Amino acid sequence: MRWDKRGGALEAHGQAGQAIVIFALVLLTIIAGTGLVLDTGYAFYQRRIAQNAADAAALAGAKYLAEHTGSAVPDAAVIAAMTPYVSANLPGAGLSGWYLDAAGNPIAPLGSGYVIPAVAPGGVPSVSGVQVSVGRSSPTFFMRVVGLGQVAVQASATGRYGASSRLVYQPANGPPILPMIFDASTLSQSLACTGGYSTVPFTFSLDITNSFSCSDKAAGFNWGTLNICGGCNADSVTKDLLTPNGPYADQTLDLSENIQISGGQRAVNFFDYVSQYWVGQTVIVPLVSHADVLNNGCPNCSVPVQEFAYFHIISADGKGSPKTLTGYWVDPATMPTLPGTSPATNPTPITGPVTFSLTR
Repeated sequence: MRWDKRGGALEAHGQAGQAIVIFALVLLTIIAGTGLVLDTGYAFYQRRIAQNAADAAALAGAKYLAEHTGSAVPDAAVIAAMTPYVSANLPGAGLSGWYLDAAGNPIAPLGSGYVIPAVAPGGVPSVSGVQVSVGRSSPTFFMRVVGLGQVAVQASATGRYGASSRLVYQPANGPPILPMIFDASTLSQSLACTGGYSTVPFTFSLDITNSFSCSDKAAGFNWGTLNICGGCNADSVTKDLLTPNGPYADQTLDLSENIQISGGQRAVNFFDYVSQYWVGQTVIVPLVSHADVLNNGCPNCSVPVQEFAYFHIISADGKGSPKTLTGYWVDPATMPTLPGTSPATNPTPITGPVTFSLTR
């Protein structure tokens, strides 16, 4: 061992200096590791907030489109509907994204000045939703010591709207589904006849295969048990579907689900039930395709629901010959949206209830 002039140990002094350096390096490593854990946790927290902002904005955009199907919608109005939700959840975040068609394909960027076309009466929307991205820089706290002062926080979500794919027969708030089935071509021909939705009444008699008449404002329909009893023609089921708060009030009917159409006059006079409970009200009726009506032996047949439609009942005459149902088709743009259900996944005409949802 070497000694200095004052008797100190030179090697011992050197070892102490090395220990200080090693301790400093270990301490820096611990701080960096702790900082990485804490800053990563904070970044994940910010990512969750960003996702909340994206979700809320996408849902707000879809809701706005769903509530304005009857008119052209400027890009600025949609962005104005979404921006408050971004600001409330992630102040200072940027907002970008795309307008989407029913298949999820991008049509135009948000903020491009694009004008969303109005949905034609009985038509399919050209824009069915929005894909939203939000993001901003989030500061770090401990990682600054290693030169990382901020990290990017981003999230995206998709909101869609369209024809409701599932409806409750008699919801607590909203029109009921009644077991009156129409050919979808009757609605489209009615709208063509009157130049769009109007309060011009049409008179319908039994037999869905009755040809449409614009001059007489007449066509046909049929009663049915819908999806309740697996293809049966039980009059008791149809009667229950026409009775408020009946046993099937909480059950549901889906688009594309097969429904039973019952042919001919029934043993029960269903017109009287309509007259007693539903005259003067707007209800929902299922529509089936014209091809299915022609090719499946209707009116006594089981075919899928193609669309739902709003129908306002003016009168139901179960005493005359023929027995008739009179009313007019109601513009869905004038009816409230139904949040909480899923939009149809296929391009579907907007003829009945419209819903919006978050799909991401």
